[in-house]
Amino acid sequence: MQLYIQDRSESTVATIGDFYEDTHKMLTSSGTGSYEFTVSKSEPGQEFLNVGNYVVLLDEQNKGHQFTIIKVDQLHDEKTVYAEDASLQLLSKEARPWAKSQTAQPASYYFNKALEGTGWVVGVNQITNLTRTLEWTGWDTVLTRLLSIATEFDNAELDFHVELDRTNVVRKVVDIYKQVGAYRDDIQLVYGDTVSDIQKTESTENFATAIEGIGSLVEGTKEGEPEKHYDFSAIGYDDGDFYSPKGDPKLYSRKAHEKWDGKYGYSERHFEYETKDPQELLNRSKTELKKRCEPEVNYEISIADGRLIDINKGDTVKIFDHTYNPE
Repeated sequence: MQLYIQDRSESTVATIGDFYEDTHKMLTSSGTGSYEFTVSKSEPGQEFLNVGNYVVLLDEQNKGHQFTIIKVDQLHDEKTVYAEDASLQLLSKEARPWAKSQTAQPASYYFNKALEGTGWVVGVNQITNLTRTLEWTGWDTVLTRLLSIATEFDNAELDFHVELDRTNVVRKVVDIYKQVGAYRDDIQLVYGDTVSDIQKTESTENFATAIEGIGSLVEGTKEGEPEKHYDFSAIGYDDGDFYSPKGDPKLYSRKAHEKWDGKYGYSERHFEYETKDPQELLNRSKTELKKRCEPEVNYEISIADGRLIDINKGDTVKIFDHTYNPE
């Protein structure tokens, strides 16, 4: 594998083939990622590894990724480079408030509107059958707006990559998927065989048994007065577990409260979502509370040395550890 180094004009100025200790992190939550690697100072082209320049690589699926170098640590005879996905440049561009569209529009309409003037275009689009009538009353970064649009279209997922012609980036692409990755029934990872270690982490950092839904800012708030936001306090809701008494802007979970809070009050958090529709805010708050009313549990696995596993970002696999307590 080779790395292409580009200057700020995105012209390729060097190719590096001898590097080591490289790590490519990819996030399904945002479609973005980062890349870190180390290179000897005797390697030709390393002099172009400067903050602000770009690194381009082709992954195992021959998909191109462009990264902006944001940090370089140097020792006497080597450099360690940390770079972030070039799609994070979209954090430095702003998307204005949008009035509600007159008719329901497809996802491509909203994505093209957000990407206008950024140099990025829509590629794969797996949600062409869906349309929405949407509005945004506040300002966002372009990346935040893209992720918000994806959420509105049945929680679609995004993937950012670049297309190359030899060593030159010719297109920056945002792919829209119903879900990144696949369910891999053909892969089973077993501790002691393909897996060398498993780490389980439980966290209550984002835990909540009650959520206050905070909608868009109410227009006409006078200067000096506290900001007022739309909420769902006018709606009474109760499905047996999740409930919100009429007049209360919070949504509660009886089951989670009984299981986790004991004799103390509810564990409360707030949830912000840009909408003027109380019912929509209630629906979104319920979805959020469902995610938060159990502690987060994450597993990190280490693949055994020398084992090559054909796993891609977003894939769902089975992992077994019969010696773990509990199994």
